[in-house]
Amino acid sequence: MSYRRELLVRWSRRDRLAVVVIAVTVAFLVATVVVLTGVSSQTVALADQHESSLVAEFDGSPGDGTALPLAAARLDSGERVTVVGVPANASVEGLPDPPADGALGPTENLTRQRLVGERGAATLTVRPRAGRSIVSPQWYVTDVETVERLGVTRTVALRTADGGVPTSGVPLRGALAFFVVGARQLLVPLSVAAAGGTVVVGILISSITRMSVRDRRDDLRALYATGASPGRLARLFAARAGLLAAVGGTIGYALGVVVPNALVNLTLTLGYPVALDLALGPTAGLLVAGLVVGVAVVGAVAGYLAARSTLRGSVLPDGASGGAARSGGALSLRLLSPRAFLPTAGSLAVFVAFVVLVGTVGATFTAIGATGGTITEPDAIHPVASHVDQRHATVLRSEGVEASPEILLFTMVDGEPVFGRGVNYTAYAAVSDGRLVEGRPPNGPGEAIVGESLADRLDVRVGESILLGGSTATGLTTVTVTGVYSGEGLGDDQLLVPLDTARYLRDLPSGTVNLIRVGSDPSAAFANASGIVALDVTAPDRVRAGEPVPVNVSLQNVGDDTATRTVEVAAGSAERSRTVTLDPGERTTVTVALPSPPPGTWNLTAADRRTRLAVVDEESPRIEGVPERLPPGATFTVGVRTAAGEPASNATVALDGDRAPTDGNGSATLAAPDAPGTYRLAADVDGATASRRVTVSENATREPVATLRVSPSTEAFGSATARVRLVNPWDRPVTRSVRVEGPERTRAREVRLAPGERTTFEAPLSRQPPGTYAVSLRVGDAVVAEQRYEVTGDRRLAGALASSGYSAGSDAGSIVERSFGNLWVVLGTIVAQGAFMSIGSTTAAFAGAVHARRRSVGVRRATGMSPRRLLRLVLRDALVLAIPASLFAVAAGVSLVALVGALGALTVFGVGFTVVTDPVVLGGTALVALALAVASAAVVARRFARATPAELLGGDG
Repeated sequence: MSYRRELLVRWSRRDRLAVVVIAVTVAFLVATVVVLTGVSSQTVALADQHESSLVAEFDGSPGDGTALPLAAARLDSGERVTVVGVPANASVEGLPDPPADGALGPTENLTRQRLVGERGAATLTVRPRAGRSIVSPQWYVTDVETVERLGVTRTVALRTADGGVPTSGVPLRGALAFFVVGARQLLVPLSVAAAGGTVVVGILISSITRMSVRDRRDDLRALYATGASPGRLARLFAARAGLLAAVGGTIGYALGVVVPNALVNLTLTLGYPVALDLALGPTAGLLVAGLVVGVAVVGAVAGYLAARSTLRGSVLPDGASGGAARSGGALSLRLLSPRAFLPTAGSLAVFVAFVVLVGTVGATFTAIGATGGTITEPDAIHPVASHVDQRHATVLRSEGVEASPEILLFTMVDGEPVFGRGVNYTAYAAVSDGRLVEGRPPNGPGEAIVGESLADRLDVRVGESILLGGSTATGLTTVTVTGVYSGEGLGDDQLLVPLDTARYLRDLPSGTVNLIRVGSDPSAAFANASGIVALDVTAPDRVRAGEPVPVNVSLQNVGDDTATRTVEVAAGSAERSRTVTLDPGERTTVTVALPSPPPGTWNLTAADRRTRLAVVDEESPRIEGVPERLPPGATFTVGVRTAAGEPASNATVALDGDRAPTDGNGSATLAAPDAPGTYRLAADVDGATASRRVTVSENATREPVATLRVSPSTEAFGSATARVRLVNPWDRPVTRSVRVEGPERTRAREVRLAPGERTTFEAPLSRQPPGTYAVSLRVGDAVVAEQRYEVTGDRRLAGALASSGYSAGSDAGSIVERSFGNLWVVLGTIVAQGAFMSIGSTTAAFAGAVHARRRSVGVRRATGMSPRRLLRLVLRDALVLAIPASLFAVAAGVSLVALVGALGALTVFGVGFTVVTDPVVLGGTALVALALAVASAAVVARRFARATPAELLGGDG
């Protein structure tokens, strides 16, 4: 029958506008899925290189894997330690082999330590651990029998993963599993958003169908009279509505896929690097296909229900389908039907749900550290890839800026994504809004505090242990929960561990962090930080008097503008300067020829750097390698050097009448006097002489001659290096233990020297914040040399980093901004799209309400009602409907999002979103919803007010 094709494919302008609204709604939802899953896929791809096939589990069955017994022990110093027993037949890559006797431990040298466990004690020879392994560097590694003697407290089972994300235990490298599960969690709120879109489509289709039925009232009566049942007609309208929705959904799908890819291609064409792959994966494709099919099905169902309801009145005599407008109180409806309430409230509820969901996400990402910001490596593509020197935080704090150096962690615990953070808790608390609600801060690498929400999710309490795998590096450690932390946003879902623990789990270089979070913009504290900074200074250690000193200064302009700086170089009374101009980012090295100061040892300063310079006379030789105390009659070797530091092969050395010439190495052999006393040792080189006093004593021992020199790095925050030189001046071999004792670290080695042998070695010292530190050299049991050195943090370089790497807001917000752009622009776009969808469906709802009263409106216009008065009447009724609808929408929207959160669907990447219930926000949302409803009614009223009475009373709408 031709009327079937007429109903199915003859679309009015109203129908075509409905297709446009549906297409835009679906395009927005599809594009959101495409972009978010593209970002998730990129993150997963980046994490894929950190996949681990090993899983560890507390007290689990290793199967074909390896069981590692753990013992909690205490040292004589009172320190608590963890001891792990490695089976003799273990074949796990990266698992350290225990020594045949004793243990490996976190010590600098060979020691004997007594460990007391729950069941017994053991005194072990502990050797330093070398290299990285898959167990914590703080653990003592021994055999299983020793751990059993101490008393096994827990057992860790190592096994090979079965494939996929493990639901129990921890992967030894968990970054990939973290992002895979997080990407899956991300699809849940997307599905909720898609469901909201289908509600909007249902309301829109329902309103359009009702108007279409009314427009064809006379034709439908004729069809009914000739045998067409209301059921058959309703099915036809259902097919028509489904076709409208399917066409709109298909167009929307095409736009949602094509437009983001076109924008990415355009960005690449313009020369901007974009690494997003926006191809739909299987899961995202299934979601998008479900969305398009769901829109068509919802459209068909909504069309059927609307047509069936409207047809019951359409086949009755005129007037039976609607009553006359009722007059009543101030809040009664004059023109519109109360039936417009539900579709209006439903549309506004979807809008409110969008606003609440967006506000929840935005508040969560910006709550932590919202009043401050972060400093990352300026060229890093992502905060996780950023490497910042931890010492910059010390300089920031010295300038009055609260600063917290932090490391970001991504791991899994029993199938749950866990977002962790390595922190110094004191510094962290100074820049965070939150507090400890239970317990105490961590005191060592084996302790941690946990956010309240995460503690509930993992079901852990103070005093319990958590097994942790590595993040982007293979690792395994345990932490004991010492406190529970309550904070806003991300703060409630974090695991806070010490920096050393996080650095091991990420395998970051010593002294580096991902970012420095600050409590305020540091640029004010570094008003002069931008511009040219000194990166390095090099100069000779020793020069002859009268010769110029070449000083090389490496400079870089770290500012955004061309800069000029005068570099001043000085040593004693000698001074020189050079003026340098550099473009932004430009680097150069300038050489300054400094006149030599008088003979002596001087501090050479150049562009805020300092080093030592020795100036010697042209003719003065040097005596070296001679002990201060000699046993009577002992044979020893004397070394003589020229002023330039070269061996003096033509020198004569004398001691109490004993004279000897030097050989080609500048060495001469003498015998000490037999009588105790103080003697003069002299050296003559072509008339130039040098001398020193030595003491002959019966208590003197044959010790090597040792010298110590500490060279602080000229780079900002660099570690110092101790250089040790040992000489055996005696006629017999000497074996001694040598220890370099510096701040926080001792370097020890055993040295064996043949007669006359010399050796030199270097001992790197630990990195320290700016300050003055002491280093001592111990040979045997005696301290033979001491020296102090200074570490200077470059205030200008720290300020330059603060200026170039600083961004306002939290690190989480920075991550989102690097991935999606400005967070609030993205969220604002989502709200705007939600408003557009709501206006479309709300306009259709009001259009349907006015359309149902079209003939009544036509009569009023025919009897003299002006268009302006009609407009006021419609807006008045719309306001009466919109006020309760807006309040209902706020309650329904908040309840819907809260229900989704209660079901766990608002936990993404291990972060649980707390639903926004701020009265100010909700009140503002209600006012916006009311404005949307009134604006929609105004659009409809204007359209009907412009129609003539004949058009309103006619049968064609």
